[in-house]
Amino acid sequence: DARHVEVQVIADNFGNVWAPGVRDCSIQRKNQKVIEESSSPLLTAEQSNHLRSVSAELVRAAGYRGAGTVEYLYQPEQKTFTFLEVNTRLQVEHPITEATTGIDLVKLQILVASGEPLVGDCPPEFGHAVEARLNAEDAANGFAPAPGAVQLLKFPLGSGLRVDTGIAQGDVIPPDYDSMVAKVIAWGRDRSEALARLRTALRETTVVLQGGTTTKSFLLDLLDREEVISASADTGWLDRTDAGTSNVPSRTADVALIAAAIDVYDAEEKLEREAFLSSARGGRPRAGHAIGRKVELSYQGQAYALTVTQVGAHSYRVDGDAPETEVEVDRLSEFESRLVIGDRRHHVVSVAGRAQYLVEVDGISHQISQDEAGVVRAPAPAVVVAVPVSVGDEVEVGATLVVLESMKMETAVRAPVAGRVREVLA
Repeated sequence: DARHVEVQVIADNFGNVWAPGVRDCSIQRKNQKVIEESSSPLLTAEQSNHLRSVSAELVRAAGYRGAGTVEYLYQPEQKTFTFLEVNTRLQVEHPITEATTGIDLVKLQILVASGEPLVGDCPPEFGHAVEARLNAEDAANGFAPAPGAVQLLKFPLGSGLRVDTGIAQGDVIPPDYDSMVAKVIAWGRDRSEALARLRTALRETTVVLQGGTTTKSFLLDLLDREEVISASADTGWLDRTDAGTSNVPSRTADVALIAAAIDVYDAEEKLEREAFLSSARGGRPRAGHAIGRKVELSYQGQAYALTVTQVGAHSYRVDGDAPETEVEVDRLSEFESRLVIGDRRHHVVSVAGRAQYLVEVDGISHQISQDEAGVVRAPAPAVVVAVPVSVGDEVEVGATLVVLESMKMETAVRAPVAGRVREVLA
């Protein structure tokens, strides 16, 4: 039940030490921080002040100069702190301390390094700030690296919001290095407001990676969890739970399936038009006569058969495994569209991959595949470490089929449905 807390410190050459904030970094996956906040929602003001004081004394006694982070484990039941280490640098999560104090820590670090003193008292904290790390990883596939070329990049604007990123549209996130896309930071007058702003900011963030994906949906799921809202999550919580990774159909799964079916329909219609024009140029035009197209899709191991018919310039009728649905589609860009279904409006980002569609509906991502008769592919370029199955093996849902290695991490590719291994191509 330990919590990970840390104190930002900065010391000059004249014995002055500031400890401007205490951060809580307890929401971690495999010891990697996922969401950080300041100040700690668990500590009392007295505990926070004590922790800042002893951290300042520690770096002063050590003769340390510059910016650093003093890290501790806190046991809530015993109300005890255990010293972990001093990180002799600014941490990834330092922007939340900047947000709650108004301090430019990078500038201050440079000034101290150039021999300038810290002047006056350390500014007090005000409000609350939360940061989420957005990575190019596939949470639904064991957080496998999911890099790629950045085809679309949109970050939110608004009061209390900040986004730190080192990439731009057109850049490539390679499979060999850190998978971080951006840090999304939200400040509020209190914790509830900061969390609400962060949810909005993530929903309004759009990142399209060619052949890849991000942890956006995973982060949105975490922010809606009671353990996060109540600040009761400890450092092992994410590793004990399936938060953000369980195959629970979202409330927008039906919209995602409809959007994917329409995309498949449009793509096949385009190919048919091109074939017709090609045959017409040869003097023997051939046109298809079928009205409507049957589209077979797979989502979370479940097969869906839908029939799509275009009934107007921007209107479609979709039926099959669900009641007949009338859909209006307004194409906003290559990847973005607005779907109107009855009295509901949805913002959709759809990216076509190799027999797979990544469909984001109102900020929630869904991986939808065209039926390929049980073909399971690697989610991204990687080195094959192991293939624990052989042709003829019977496998259950979730069984490990292949172990891949990329970005220094091993990832298991699992069976989406039960069946028999017919062929292994590795």
